[in-house]
Amino acid sequence: NVKEVTLTHTISMLFHYIYRFVSEQYPKHVENTVIAVPNEIPQESVRAVLDAAELAGFKNVRVIPTNAAQAYKYVFSIGRVYSS
Repeated sequence: NVKEVTLTHTISMLFHYIYRFVSEQYPKHVENTVIAVPNEIPQESVRAVLDAAELAGFKNVRVIPTNAAQAYKYVFSIGRVYSS
C-alpha cells in the first residue's frame, strides 16, 4: 500500500534539506524567508511552494516573483556600494 506523494511534499523534502543546512550554518538567518518564483507562475503553484516551505520548517515565508527579487538584489547592492 503506497501512499501518493504530492508535488508539495516532494518540494517540501528539498526545502527541508535546505532548511537543515541553513539553520546549522546560519541559525540567526532562518527567521524570515523569501522565495522567488517565476513571474508567470499560477497562484495554485505559488501556494504549493509556500505550503512546502512551511512543511519543511521555514517560518515567516514570503513568495515573490523573480523580477521583484532581482529588483531587491539590485537595490541592496547599491546600498552596500554607498555605505562603504
